[in-house]
Amino acid sequence: MKKKIYTFILFLLAILVVLYFVWTLAANIQGEALKRYLRSEWSLNLDDGSIKSDGFPFKFVLKVSNLQSPLKSTPLTLQFFKLDIVRLIYNFSDVIVFAEKPSITNIDYPEFNSSSKKLKVSISNKPFSGKFRLISELQFWQISNVKKNKIVEAEKVIFALKDADEEKLDFYVKAYNLSFGFLDKIQGNGFQERNEFIIKGKIQNSTIDKNEALNKIIKLETLILEQLDIDIGFLSLSCNEMVPLNLSE
Repeated sequence: MKKKIYTFILFLLAILVVLYFVWTLAANIQGEALKRYLRSEWSLNLDDGSIKSDGFPFKFVLKVSNLQSPLKSTPLTLQFFKLDIVRLIYNFSDVIVFAEKPSITNIDYPEFNSSSKKLKVSISNKPFSGKFRLISELQFWQISNVKKNKIVEAEKVIFALKDADEEKLDFYVKAYNLSFGFLDKIQGNGFQERNEFIIKGKIQNSTIDKNEALNKIIKLETLILEQLDIDIGFLSLSCNEMVPLNLSE
């Protein structure tokens, strides 16, 4: 009986060793693919020691820490304390990104810097029941100037995006507990109302063949508002009608 138990345990250990070897190989491929993508698309160069793999056996978690680098062909610099990119073994089409202390600085406009404490992004190639393909959530987001003075701040910001069809992008934005530097002076420190902002609609772009979309710049033409709710201090506005805005004009 004991011999059978030992044989079974050794068999399980052998399976685990093989699974870990396959998982490690796949994780290394994921890491190299990520580095190539960031280098070619965003001009971000990552050292081999800056990426670590975790999550065995049910997921791949690529961990990147202390990154600061300019973004390709832009005056923007991206920085974050820690970044986790998660892909599940049984569903490679979905990617979840967790970032701590992400921030963006602009060389051309150093007086406007964007930062937050935490960022979560969910990306799906095949959204369930037609839900949004991209959903991002920023916690304690703010725009500040070079003196670290707050210009705009929100407790949480949600941004969602999906393809309505080949020519439209559905979007949804909601900001919780908005706060503005100039508005705080007007309302005073004792003001308890929670300012909120909601906007929902579609972005119309130039007709582009799907096979050529990756090689062409999408030109935004029209913004179609379907819902707008603003409740900020002395300003209260609500609209649930279709309102087209021509961006080219």
